[in-house]
Amino acid sequence: MGKKNELKVERKISRDSALVLLEDLVKSFREGKACIQDGKSFITLKPSGDVEIELQASDKKGKQKLEISISWKEMPPDGKPLKISSQEPDISPDDEDKKESGDDAQK
Repeated sequence: MGKKNELKVERKISRDSALVLLEDLVKSFREGKACIQDGKSFITLKPSGDVEIELQASDKKGKQKLEISISWKEMPPDGKPLKISSQEPDISPDDEDKKESGDDAQK
């Protein structure tokens, strides 16, 4: 899955601008890819499968806050999910060499 890549942005924007950003986020998630950019810095996320969502809302002394956290597991680079079965797969001779050397166990 590789190195950690992170982008954090905090700024005050208008409610209408916040709505546009949220709508763009929803559209991107529906398309399966969200590129979040701030100037030259960016991160591309590829939501897939089930997601975990956390919501926290508060109202303290007139200051209201809503925090939304969405997380998921990234699919392996080859796009093949982990599979467990009682049946052995058909493996070509080249794949058998990888299996014996332990390459498959490290992926």
